[in-house]
Amino acid sequence: MPLSNQVSATLLLPRPATFTAERLLERVNDGLSGAGVHFRLRETPRGILLTSDTIHVQVMARDLPVQDRRFEAALTSDLPRLLGEDWAELVAEHRASVKICAGPGPRPGETPGTGPELGKQDRQDLADLMMLACHEVAVRMAETCPPLAVHWNQSQQILTPERFAAVANMRFPLPLFLHGRPTETGPGGLGLRIVGAEALVGHALEISPVARPHDWLMSRVLAFVSFLRARGHVPADGSAFGVEDGERIVVRRTDGGGIRLVVEAHGGKSVKSPTHRVATDQAA
Repeated sequence: MPLSNQVSATLLLPRPATFTAERLLERVNDGLSGAGVHFRLRETPRGILLTSDTIHVQVMARDLPVQDRRFEAALTSDLPRLLGEDWAELVAEHRASVKICAGPGPRPGETPGTGPELGKQDRQDLADLMMLACHEVAVRMAETCPPLAVHWNQSQQILTPERFAAVANMRFPLPLFLHGRPTETGPGGLGLRIVGAEALVGHALEISPVARPHDWLMSRVLAFVSFLRARGHVPADGSAFGVEDGERIVVRRTDGGGIRLVVEAHGGKSVKSPTHRVATDQAA
């Protein structure tokens, strides 16, 4: 699995950010005290840099609306319709922003202190640490500068303040790192492509269409991803699991090396699922 060059988040603000760098450093180090990283503060022409031996985090405030295309992938998702949210309106309303970028090494462009050749688990641990650090900085910034919304680039989703607050105190917030992007929403049921899964388990992940709501499907996805990360390898094709008694979800391997979850039974009853079709959602 390639090591991600960076993990980024953008706080969309109603007005320019005001914060104290030293206080932010203190809160972030407190929050990450159990993760084995301790940041030092450096000023840079673009903002501030939180630096450590293994990873760094850049914090860059902008007093104007974001004009680049970073939100495009999120704005094409059908998820806000299912949630009753309007991500495009949230983006349109912002007047300032804070971009937070976590990357490997003490500063941008430098290799991590663990050496140039990292094993698979070392790469995953470093990627996890980058995600945790970016999340922690975003949470602490949001306390000082309440956002209209938060864009999380790794999972290509936009979170309302309420949804972001719900993941603020999670030790490893999978609902932030995984975006259940609808692929099919017709009479046959709801199917999801899980954006962000490759950064966590090294494989593309999807769940075939079935007549169950989004939050039900995502609870199974989160349980499977947690199991996969603890186990360290993918179960054999045809293996099955269930979150509740009488539930059967079959693990299938796709031609491209990905994973497809197929719900076959729920509540002790067989679930009719339409024949899998190629998803119409081709967004990256």
